[in-house]
Amino acid sequence: RHIECLLKYFGAYALQRPLTYADLEKEGQRVAKGGYVQIMPSRDRAGRLVVVSRESAPSKSSKKTKEKRVSDILKLSLYMWSVVSEDVETQKRGAIFIFSTDEEAQLMTDPKDREEYRLYREGIPVRCSCTHFCLPESNPKMSKMRAIMMVAMPREELLRTRVHMDGLTAAQTQNDLTTFGIAASEIPITCTGAIKTRSHLQWIRTRKAIDMARMKALEECFH
Repeated sequence: RHIECLLKYFGAYALQRPLTYADLEKEGQRVAKGGYVQIMPSRDRAGRLVVVSRESAPSKSSKKTKEKRVSDILKLSLYMWSVVSEDVETQKRGAIFIFSTDEEAQLMTDPKDREEYRLYREGIPVRCSCTHFCLPESNPKMSKMRAIMMVAMPREELLRTRVHMDGLTAAQTQNDLTTFGIAASEIPITCTGAIKTRSHLQWIRTRKAIDMARMKALEECFH
């Protein structure tokens, strides 16, 4: 399933070498810089990496950016999971996934999008030790989205899933995440819902440097 995902979102070249940040292309890099998917700086108490996913805030100059395709979001998420899978501890212990959204419940309402989401979930190259869905109860669409997500998720992952209906910014949700060993203070989101990108942009610069070193070494091997 992972190979199917690589072929679908990146092409055959993804089977020949590790994915690079440049493979996301212009649209994927724009979404990446918005902080839609981030890796938290610290691990949980069990030593597992924590990946936080949330929709990127649309810019004032282009409100049409809210109409993102599900494929673009899943392509970015697949790249992030591929990077996470390089960590040896993650290969042993798995990773934690935190998903939060307030405005894009319509993304998973289409049957084709649900099928695509199922393929993505089954094709992740890392074992998800636990998935936390933080959905705002005030939005009536969230209950429907929760049901769709649970149906699209593989059966073996249902036991490792927790749904928090107070939203990620709520104190109750952050207290609940703390009980699971997650440092709530380092979640890349402010109390007002704005996304923090300082550490994430530094992470992107680091990945670019790693990609450049890898490609240079690969060219030297060819020559």
